[in-house]
Amino acid sequence: FLTNGESFFFRDKGQFLALEKHILPELIGRKSAEKKLRILSAGCATGEEVYSLVILLHGLIDDIDQWDVKVYGVDLNPASIARAKAGIYRNWSFRGVGSEPQQTYFKQVKNHYYIDPKFKSQVAFYPINLVSDSFVLSAKEIFSGVPIHDPLEDLDLIVCRNVFIYFSADAIAKVLGKFYQALRPLGYLLTGHAELYGQNLDAFQVK
Repeated sequence: FLTNGESFFFRDKGQFLALEKHILPELIGRKSAEKKLRILSAGCATGEEVYSLVILLHGLIDDIDQWDVKVYGVDLNPASIARAKAGIYRNWSFRGVGSEPQQTYFKQVKNHYYIDPKFKSQVAFYPINLVSDSFVLSAKEIFSGVPIHDPLEDLDLIVCRNVFIYFSADAIAKVLGKFYQALRPLGYLLTGHAELYGQNLDAFQVK
């Protein structure tokens, strides 16, 4: 009944610095032979986090055109997903960020900024309930040929920040189990600060 659609580009500079300097370079180095990356932004709201991740990847991978990169954004709110797919933003979405992202990765039309179309081929947005919906496809979806979403599996990185603060402890535990199953071995889960307090994290290694 209550969702928070608040988001902006490169939200939480400390965590994005960790992504830029440590997590993503490690993943890129590890996957350099396969040239394939799968990332999930869970609770993506209107898509700023997803496009922020894609922008980072374009800055870190020189030959990204030769890579198979997909950043998935999922959110409970279908209206937010529709806005994320459109990729159109106002100045408010860039607060706390310099003007370089708008000038480099967007086309300005009056007071709106349109994401560079080349990024849209590397993202996919789906309305998904993290607690109740399945991350993988059912046999019915597979054989019908009309899946609701790509299978969210073999992920290298899951970013789920400022989402669990709205969940009960049991719901968090359930979603953590799904995340664990969806991640590749040595895959990363990045959450908001203190959002996993009191949870059993034996299946994960803190790094």
